[in-house]
Parts: sequence; structure tokens; C-alpha cells
Amino acid sequence: MFTIYWKSFIIVFLFFFQFNKLVAEDIKSNIEQSDSLFEELMNTKISSASKYDQQIIDAPASVTLISSDEIKRFSWQTVGEAVNSVRGFFQNFDMDYTFMGTRGFLRPASYSCGIIVLINGHQMSDNYYGQVYYENELNISVDIIDKIEIVRGPGAALYGSGALFGVINIITKDGMKINGARLSSKVGSMETISTSFKYGREFDNGLNVTFSSEIANISGSDQYFKEFDKPKTNYGVTNKLDWEKYHGFYLNAVYKGFNFHSYYNSRSHGIPTASWGMLFNDKAAQNTDVRNFTELLWKGKLTPSLDLNAKVSFDKYYYTGTYPYSPLTAFDSLQGHYLTFDDSKGIWFGSEINFNWDILPSNRASLILSFTDNVESSYKSWDRTSSNYYNVPFNIYSIYISDAWQLLENLNIMAGLRYDDYLEIVNHFSPRFALLFNPFEKSVIKLLYSQSFRAPSIYEETSFNPKFHLGDLSLKPELIKSCELAYEQSFLKYYYGSFSIFYNRLNDFIDLTQVGSDSLNMPIYSYRNVNKMTSYGVEMDLFAKFPFGLITYTNFAYTDSRNDSDKIKIDYYPDLIFKFGASQFIWESFLMSAEFRYESPRLCLDYTTKSKSIIQTDFTFAYKPNLKGTGANANFINNTEFSLIIKNLLDNKMSLPADPNMQQILLSQYGRRWYLKITFTI
Repeated sequence: MFTIYWKSFIIVFLFFFQFNKLVAEDIKSNIEQSDSLFEELMNTKISSASKYDQQIIDAPASVTLISSDEIKRFSWQTVGEAVNSVRGFFQNFDMDYTFMGTRGFLRPASYSCGIIVLINGHQMSDNYYGQVYYENELNISVDIIDKIEIVRGPGAALYGSGALFGVINIITKDGMKINGARLSSKVGSMETISTSFKYGREFDNGLNVTFSSEIANISGSDQYFKEFDKPKTNYGVTNKLDWEKYHGFYLNAVYKGFNFHSYYNSRSHGIPTASWGMLFNDKAAQNTDVRNFTELLWKGKLTPSLDLNAKVSFDKYYYTGTYPYSPLTAFDSLQGHYLTFDDSKGIWFGSEINFNWDILPSNRASLILSFTDNVESSYKSWDRTSSNYYNVPFNIYSIYISDAWQLLENLNIMAGLRYDDYLEIVNHFSPRFALLFNPFEKSVIKLLYSQSFRAPSIYEETSFNPKFHLGDLSLKPELIKSCELAYEQSFLKYYYGSFSIFYNRLNDFIDLTQVGSDSLNMPIYSYRNVNKMTSYGVEMDLFAKFPFGLITYTNFAYTDSRNDSDKIKIDYYPDLIFKFGASQFIWESFLMSAEFRYESPRLCLDYTTKSKSIIQTDFTFAYKPNLKGTGANANFINNTEFSLIIKNLLDNKMSLPADPNMQQILLSQYGRRWYLKITFTI
């Protein structure tokens, strides 16, 4: 392990040692001209922490901001890749979906994972599974992302059920920042082919439009699972069953206080793991997720001191899956399998009114009223002989009030409380409190306390397939209490650092549990409130941005999460995470970036097996020509950008814990992958 560790570090630092030699003259000529590069960061406006614009230093939460410049520098291709660079966050990939965890919590077969994702403030979780997407399932083009706001800690006071550990808000660029059209194509490993189109413009009449669309096909690769290494199961090898196809678009239009945005994505994926007892290496195993929404928002002032934001939205979700099993009859034998199917549908309407009243220059009060009408949250499973169907419509009512005071020039206090009437069963109060103190220039100490909840999803409560899963209508909501002390500081013009200590106590967390077996000895599962959990930890972050084109990030996180009953560490998470990244321009045309990530071993579901440490090094080489002259050929070449992206450069072998519905204990992850991306600006 240490050999690989140091190999990765040596490669990274050799590259950037050479970079610094090449840019020495740039350093000498530019360093005296630089002002504090972190004035921009500390004064950046964010909206996710309070649902109104405020400086990041005044946000009543521990916040990380990912800029569009960082996304471009490190060539992150998805939101998940960008968030995975942030302190304390980690992923699990079950060869179908990617799940994100943080602060010692990521439960297997939990689709929510205690984090919610927003696109310009619109929540993306569906109303049946409560699932959160990060990768191609989300399919929001990174080229139109202006920033990603990551708010740590319970967020139910603002966003309701689901935000146990954090909120991720994706803010897209306005048309003026794009200012034209861009066409991109990408090819690479696993026979990846994708094409995307982006357009942005602000018209003379004030209309500001941003649009993006992408379509992709990934043929997949052969995968080996030792648990199936037998002649009748192809010696454990699946033949390109991890294929993927997706397409979608995003539109945002702003005009005179009105903001209209619409989103659609459809993604299909093969299932290579033979989960839920399916036939191994059967090409019929696949699923499709379709997600879309439309929202209209109005922002304005009722009086000079009273702001009003009002929005209405329509959301839709659809899932369908095909699952092959061993033949039951002669007819099935002719087909080679016995097929079962299922689908789930969600349709809901939402509305929200947000009042922000500046009572005094030092005092702001907020009131948020929201209502969601889930007209459909249905599930259907069937085969050629039987079917099962149910629909559980429900409403959500909520009210939130808060007050923020600037007591002294360097002392702020904020308190808020939200009440949710959820599923017409769960009635919950979610308080939050923050004390912000500025002891020195460009620094802040934040003392934070909040409570949050996650109501059981319809999927968890109901019997979605009687052959494999028993519902439990007596499930209680998950409840969390969190305390955090955070310190953030900008120093020496080019550096920004943060340090935080946190403590979480989670009650009644919901876990997929085996409750029996059928006549064929196939496991039967049910979601149950299984235990109480306590976690604590520390996180540190250091970011640097220099005037000669170099940016670096270094972060570290340690977490200890244990069951209260036996004081044993829970499974599925790494207790130690270290990440490092650096990006350097060479002259004006060439960019080289590198990232290194280490995660300690994770305990598997059997509480005996551990995964190996994750040690991964990624590289990006980007080139944007800068030919002299104004001819057509020069313009064409100068408008073209080339990027070569290499993931897991050293081809390190990695594996992650499998889900309880799989025969595998560990799932091998992808090795080295490469992608070539070409972007042309029109």
C-alpha cells in the first residue's frame, strides 16, 4: 500500500516541480501586481445556507464553494466527481448507481443517504425512493455550472425531510457568462461516445438564456466477480453488462424578475451484479430512470425593506426495470430466463413563498411557506402470470421562520425553526442556531447547532415486491442532532483554510435488513429502524490560488461512527480521507492538473471483511491554441479546446463494499480510464 502511495505522490510532485521551473519568469513578473485573491472568495454570494443571498463568511453553516474555474481546471465531468474532491465526502458505486456519503454515514441500499441535491434551488430527489443522483443519472453539463454550493450539517430547517448531513446546490451560469454556443464531443474507455451542446446569451431586451443538452452511449466493459467463478456462470465474467445510455437537456431563462427553468434526463443502465438473486451475465438485466421538472420563479421587492420570492413547479419521475431469473417452466427455458418487471412513477406539484424583511440594518427576518401535492407515488411489479400495484398520494405542508441579528460589528447570531406536516403522519419541528464571531480580519468562528429528520420513503414503507421485500408501515423517521465548531481564515493573500469539529447523534436510522428466507432459500428483506448512531470527527481544508496560474487544494477528514448499542464502528465508510489537487497553466495555452485521493479501508456488511485502501491519482492535460493572426484558420483553431483526462493513472486495484442484496462482499471498481474531449466555440 505504501509503495503505491508514494509512487502517486512522487508523480504528482515531479510534474509540478517542472511546472514551477517553467513559470518562474511569470512568477517574477506577476507576483508584485497581485492583491488578495481571497477577497473574491470571502465576499462571494451564496444562497443555499439561508435561501437568500449572503456572503459566504456570513453564512450560518460550514460551506464549501466549488467554482466554475476549478471544474474546468480539473476537468471534472460530473457533479459527483467535483463533490468527491471536497473534504469529508466519499462515494460508493454498486456498478449501477453512485451514492455519496459524508461524516461517517453511507448506508447500503439507502437511496437518500442523508444528502439532497438542488439545481438552482430546485430539489432533485424523487417522491418514491427519495433517490439522489450525482453522475450521468443527473446529467447536468459541468460546462454550464457557475458554482456548486455545499452546505454541511442538517438542513431540514430550510429544506425539509432528507437533509440529514448536507445540501448540494448546483448554480448554473447565466447566458452572459457563456455568451455564445459550444459543441463538445468526448470519446474514451468502455467505448464511451458523447456529444453535448451549450448555448448562452443575454439579448438586448434583457432576456437571459442558458441551454445545454447531452447524449451519450457507453458500451461497457467485461467485469469479473469471483463469487460466480463457475463454468455455468461464465467463470464469473459478465460481457459488457455495465453499458449505459443517457440523454437530456436543461433550460434556464430570466426576464424582468421572472426565472423559468426546465430539466429532463433519461438514463438506462445494465445491471452486471446479479443482485436480488437474478441470473448472472444475462443481458436482459437493466433499468431506466427518467426525471424532469419545470419551475417558474419570481423575485421582487414589495417595499424597499421587504423582498418576496415566489415559485411554482411541476415534477415527474419514472423508473422501470427488467430482471431475469432462472426458468420456471418449459416456456421460460426456451427464452433462457424467467422475466419480472417493475416500474415506479411520481408526479407532484410544488409551491413556495419566501419573505425576507430587513427590519433594521442589523436585523433580517425570514418567513417561508411551502406546499407540495404528491398526486402520484406509485409502484407496479409484474411477470407473465401476476401483478402487484399500489399508489400512495400525499401532501407536505411546512412553515419556516428565522431571525438574523448583527449584535456587534464582529458578532452575528441566527435562529430558525421549521415545522413539517409530512406524509400526514410525521409532524416534526426542525430548529437551527448559529453564532458567528470574527476575531481577526478575514476570519470567522462559527458555532452551529441544528436538528433534522428524514421521513421513511414510500419505497421503504411498502412491500414493493412480496417475493423479496416486506413493507413496514411502522417505520419512524430518522432524527439527527448536530453540533459543529468551525474556523475559517484567509491569510497571506493566496491561502484560505478551514477547520471544523463536529458531533452527530442519529436516532432510528433506517437500514435494509434480512428478515427471513423463502422456500428456495432466497433472502427476504425489510427496511427497519435498527439502531442509534453517534459520530464525531475533524475536517481540515487548505486552498491556495497564486497569480502565476497555480491553484492547489489539500483536505483531510477523520470520522468515528459507532452504534450506541455495542459501541462497534459501523460499516461502509472510511474513517480517514486525504485529498490533494494542483493545477498549473504553462504559458497561456497548456494546462496540467493532478489529483490524489486516499481513503482508509471500509468495513463490509459481514463485519469481518475490509476493503483495501483507495489510492487514486488522476491527471488532466488541456490545450487551447493561441495562434497569432485573424484569419479564418487561426480563428477556427483558437476556438477549439482539447482535453485528455486520465482516471486512476497507476491502474490501482480498488474495491468497495457490496449491498446486502448481492452475493458479493466486495465489488471491484474500475481501473485506469481515459477520455479525450474536444470543445469548439461558435
